Amino acid sequence: ELRDEQGTLVGYSKVTRDRTEQHALEGRLRESEARFRTLVANVVDYAIVALDEQGRVATWNAGAQRVHGHAESEVRGASYAVFCTPEERAEGVPDALLATARREGRVETTGWRVRSDGSRFWANVVMTALVGDDGRASGFAVVTRDMSDIKRLETVQDSFYATFEHDFRSPVTAIRGFASLLREQEVPGFDHYLARIEDNADTLLAMILVGDLTAEFE
Repeated sequence: ELRDEQGTLVGYSKVTRDRTEQHALEGRLRESEARFRTLVANVVDYAIVALDEQGRVATWNAGAQRVHGHAESEVRGASYAVFCTPEERAEGVPDALLATARREGRVETTGWRVRSDGSRFWANVVMTALVGDDGRASGFAVVTRDMSDIKRLETVQDSFYATFEHDFRSPVTAIRGFASLLREQEVPGFDHYLARIEDNADTLLAMILVGDLTAEFE
């Protein structure tokens, strides 16, 4: 409205701003966000769970239902602790993970997790804080990978190596022992052969020792 000095209405003014480009940009952003949400929702190899600031389940994807076994409606609003083992809950591990992610921005851990039926699976978990404009964590994104197959393979490998080491070390040690007994008999002309037997036995035993040290430092 346009008024004169006496306050009498004398006309109107109108200001028009072309926001076509901004509107188009907002539309593209909405489409991009929708595609991203659809992508996350349909990932099935990883459980992707969004937690609120208190660590309660807000949303999750199809992979979370496959990995954890819960339907989203069953855990929405539940504490993240529902996915941890009773032992970890008793030790306060869930709260400690949230505190670390809140303080450092990210935390990664590997260990046992619990499915809806109570069964356990070996998992790699990455928890990332979602930081707002004020610098505070407004929530968390948790990505969980089921590593059970790898854990079973490692267990089989460890069992194989332990059996192999025992079965291999025993005869080599026996060979070394018999060689020592023969040396004590002082049989003429046998020293050279006994030395070769002992050297080779020592080499084989050293190979086992190197394997043990390698496994220790892995």
